[in-house]
Amino acid sequence: MTDLIKTVSLLQELIISRVLDKLEQGSDEAFIQLRNELIKINNLKPYLPTLVKNSRSLDQANDYLKNTFNGYEECKQHIYDDFNELFDVLESLDTTPLDHLVMNKIEGLSSDYIHQIWGKALACENLVLALRAYGFDSCMMEGFDEPLVRKLLNLNDQQYPVMVIGAGERAEDGVFFPQYRFDRELFIQKV
Repeated sequence: MTDLIKTVSLLQELIISRVLDKLEQGSDEAFIQLRNELIKINNLKPYLPTLVKNSRSLDQANDYLKNTFNGYEECKQHIYDDFNELFDVLESLDTTPLDHLVMNKIEGLSSDYIHQIWGKALACENLVLALRAYGFDSCMMEGFDEPLVRKLLNLNDQQYPVMVIGAGERAEDGVFFPQYRFDRELFIQKV
């Protein structure tokens, strides 16, 4: 959570510095980048400062503050007040920065979905065994560019590639590096 707190602190200080005329126009890119980071986190949207939600650039935030409040101290106090709830929420959470992403994914999974994926993975395993029985080698690849594979296969939102399997005839020089075999007793224990 400290990374998010740092991001929010930077954004707050950036706005305060602009209102106090300590920054030049070039700081707008930093504002946009920090703002976009926070807006992407769905769980934080209700707590985002109104100033951040409604201002798409540092200039917009600056104009709003200078036209709404009389003097720097009022602007500065409003910024602190506007960010206060977000800081309270971030400081009270006992999570890691990626927890929100993981939880959003997990919430979208059902036991039926997991069962279907498991069944597809077993089918892939059977395909690999059948390929080997017919004299072909194969390689199951789980770490692939899912959006690209979905696009190439023209899959809809309800269809998911489980894995990619490379298959072909074994080449005599197919192993490029020496293979190491460890003693089985290191890994297998009879109970």
